[in-house]
Amino acid sequence: MLIVSSSYKKPVYSFFERRRILYDEKLNTKEYYFGRHHWTKESRWIQGKLQVPLYPGYGGYMTYEKYNMGNIYGKSLYGIKNRTFRRTGFYEYAKAKKYLDPVSFFEMVRERPYLERLIKAGLYHLAEDIMDNKAQIYCKDSGNLGKALGIDRFRLKRLRTNNGGEIFLQWLLLEKAQNKLICDDVISWMCLEKLKPADLMFIMDRMAPLQIKNYLEKQAAESGESVKNLIKTWKDYLNMAIRVGVNVQDSVIYRARKLMQRHNEMIKEIEAKDLILRAGELEKKYPGLNRICRDLKKYEYADKEYQIVVPEKVDDILYEAKLMHHCVNNTETYYERMSQQESYILFLRKTEQPTEAYYTLEVEPDGTIRQTRTFYNQQNEDIELARDFLVKWQKQLKKKLAKEDYKLAVKSQSLRKKEIEELRSKGVRVNGVGYCNKLLAEILEEDLMEAERLEVEEQAA
Repeated sequence: MLIVSSSYKKPVYSFFERRRILYDEKLNTKEYYFGRHHWTKESRWIQGKLQVPLYPGYGGYMTYEKYNMGNIYGKSLYGIKNRTFRRTGFYEYAKAKKYLDPVSFFEMVRERPYLERLIKAGLYHLAEDIMDNKAQIYCKDSGNLGKALGIDRFRLKRLRTNNGGEIFLQWLLLEKAQNKLICDDVISWMCLEKLKPADLMFIMDRMAPLQIKNYLEKQAAESGESVKNLIKTWKDYLNMAIRVGVNVQDSVIYRARKLMQRHNEMIKEIEAKDLILRAGELEKKYPGLNRICRDLKKYEYADKEYQIVVPEKVDDILYEAKLMHHCVNNTETYYERMSQQESYILFLRKTEQPTEAYYTLEVEPDGTIRQTRTFYNQQNEDIELARDFLVKWQKQLKKKLAKEDYKLAVKSQSLRKKEIEELRSKGVRVNGVGYCNKLLAEILEEDLMEAERLEVEEQAA
């Protein structure tokens, strides 16, 4: 169709036909298109599929298979009613629907003949779901329509009265199977939210559909979340509750008053449980880790801007590493070093925010700092602002250290130098954030903040 106009208020419509599809009574088709015949070179109707360019200026073509929606002319419908398409339901469907795609309709009727019965019974929404969503429903070829759909006359009437589609039918099937009435307004709400019975089977052994509807409506109003998202959260929450050993048959649990809040709390419980189990594994593999953590109190220090915080137990290190997503969470090397008192894991915090993660330090027994790492294993420019504090901390620490600490420090220094040389000889390189194929040995040497060498060796002697 072309619209030609000299005035937008008075358009002139021009129509031309490019494609025809002919049907027989079995809905077999013959398709024709109007074009230039490649032999006779004349414009005529040619049997075959219409081909259109992929896009302007391109030599390739694609077969035209998508048919636009449109309305059917009244005169055409009058002729269709009692002729070739009289046993398809097309006349009734076209009268009920303003727009439709006839070709797609006939393809679906040929594939699923029961569509005619649904349409002539006034079940237009159900027919539309089948055509639009390719919904699969069970429908017998004989018997009354209610039984053919797996329900009965009473439920068929409700399906028609509520203009129900596939989801409405699924709820009626469940109602019949359980022999428990579900109010139409509850089913209509489920349809509005696109909730099928299968979506809620995880909770329907404990709550009726009406209770589920009321609960989800309340949670949605309080949280601002969509019902679909809340269902995902609800299932996730109950799965986590099972994992931590909570009785999910208790209504206080499965019908949590504040679902989103309880879900987030459960995540923390799971993480805490996982950390406790992991901490137990490390303590078993490297005995004495928690005792070593308790003996690190002398490494604590603070001024107005920064402070050094020591972990009270292995769980604290695991939690911080998980929170900051750095290498302490991915390797046991640091825990092995702690068990041998080669190095310790300490936390650098801002004094105003003592409980918030800032930097994780790997420190040798004399206060030599091997590594400083913040979130995602990075070292940002702000660490330079804390350098004076770290030097001051190293100096004051000397007064607290015992001879045994200095002996451990000498051993630690030797192991560290040996490790760096091995890394250098192997050519180990890093390509992470902030590093471009840089030697790991060089990175470790740049990170190093050594305590005074001579004094350490003298104290150890």
